[in-house]
Amino acid sequence: REHWIKIGMAIHSVLPNEKGLELWSDWSRKDAEFADEWEKGNPCENTWRSFKPGSVGLGSLIWQADRADPKRTRFDEKSKKILETAEAAIQRTREVVLTFDEVIRRGMKIYEGDDVARMNYELHALAMEARYKDQSGVEKLLLDHMTQKSKGEGHTMAERKASKRDYLIPGLLPSPYSILFFGEGGSGKSATAIALMKHVVDGIPFPLKDQLVPVKKGPVVYFNGDMSEQDFESEFDLHEIKNEQDFHFEPDFNLYRRMQFVKTMNEIKPVMICIDSLSSCSGAKAGDENKAEFAQPLYWLNNSNGTLWPACTIVVLHHAAKHGGYRGSTAITAAVSEVWNITEPKKDSGLSADQRVITIGKSRMNRKGETLIQSQMDDLTVQIKEIKKKEEVQTKAGTVADRIMNRLMTSETWMSRSDLNADPLVGGSVAAIQKTLQRLEGRGVVEVKEVTTEKNSRGSSTKLYRILLAQGESQRVGQQAQTPSENKGLIGGQTAAIEHPKESCPPIESSTGAPSEGADECPLSSHARTQAEVDGAIDQSIWD
Repeated sequence: REHWIKIGMAIHSVLPNEKGLELWSDWSRKDAEFADEWEKGNPCENTWRSFKPGSVGLGSLIWQADRADPKRTRFDEKSKKILETAEAAIQRTREVVLTFDEVIRRGMKIYEGDDVARMNYELHALAMEARYKDQSGVEKLLLDHMTQKSKGEGHTMAERKASKRDYLIPGLLPSPYSILFFGEGGSGKSATAIALMKHVVDGIPFPLKDQLVPVKKGPVVYFNGDMSEQDFESEFDLHEIKNEQDFHFEPDFNLYRRMQFVKTMNEIKPVMICIDSLSSCSGAKAGDENKAEFAQPLYWLNNSNGTLWPACTIVVLHHAAKHGGYRGSTAITAAVSEVWNITEPKKDSGLSADQRVITIGKSRMNRKGETLIQSQMDDLTVQIKEIKKKEEVQTKAGTVADRIMNRLMTSETWMSRSDLNADPLVGGSVAAIQKTLQRLEGRGVVEVKEVTTEKNSRGSSTKLYRILLAQGESQRVGQQAQTPSENKGLIGGQTAAIEHPKESCPPIESSTGAPSEGADECPLSSHARTQAEVDGAIDQSIWD
């Protein structure tokens, strides 16, 4: 049967029509061993319909025939000469293959063009000429070539060059870094991403850990495959972003068009991108979510970030599964640096319906298990506040990290580790303070400088620390009055105080029933929550 199938496939490769079926059927009838199968009809028909183009072609048919008739006595002289001429032409075609240098030269020239449709056409034509199966083969070759030129060399750790992790938002968004946002439909994944991008595009300091931290200002790109352009524009307009010229929108994005992606990244040089969403931007591969290879583009993004294009923060949006967790293979979360699960607050949580709860899963920044509360401010920027773990709440003095941060906030000068070790307000063991300072430095939430002192006569240096604040800021965010947003269907919360005439203030009531601090201050909204009320709502006991 295997021999019979191969003969049929070989004929089908040349004549995939009724004529080919007729030839295969006539040949098959000559086998007396299967004569009884013809009593029920033509046994070739169903098998013929199942044939698809593949590796078995006319050459295979000739080879099979030559095994039975090596001297080719089946051909007359005229037919034999025609066959020999055709075989010689095929051999010459096989020998004329483009060199590596020629494919790279022509491929890179195609890559430099501006017309995406023409680029895809010419890459496909080059792939056929270079005898690749399709365009993806040439694209992979070009990307490997670009990576080889850009990547660093292998080395021992003793030979490594000292480097400091960069941050887009200190303590929150490292760069280069990749974060997966997942949640149910309507949980606010897109709104969260755009709100963070607003901080980046407009250079708005970010309120984090009771301080305003500086944000690295720069262009961003929103790669979209999930919603219509009109829906995106409606969402975008709600955020009132000022520097619209630095917010780039790329519709109909496909993760597997890597040459286009690299070209866009090098032209715009964004400091942050969002891919919305993993499934909708995967094209025909979207149905393979449960396969490990579905995560391969995420691995590629991680490995290429900072090599094939300037380093940036990558946010990938993904959907939640019906029964909790994220959708698809475990390889998806393995491929990214951090995972955020964005959910709406529970009814008895004390939070408003327009706030969001962020639970951090996997994290290469050692943040696994942290819970954050996200609130939207009146200017549609966001505030993210940590919920302290139960063991931290039980100690009124807080964690070593909290005490160090509080001490640095109140200090008017730089402080060394020795200063903090000796400070009674900090407490804790010497080892704990050392490790905590390393972590705070790694997260980018403190400024560090190295100085050489007289005691260090051998030229060694001492690290000095101070709180990281946005330019012009000298006060803790928690010490300022906060004004939550009325919110236009997004995510509600609070912001740094904006002064308003006291006589214009409408009477307000606390939304949680808690006594309001700063009653003389005027919030922007009659539904505003005070900082005390918000802090009361974010009570760890609710989450235990």
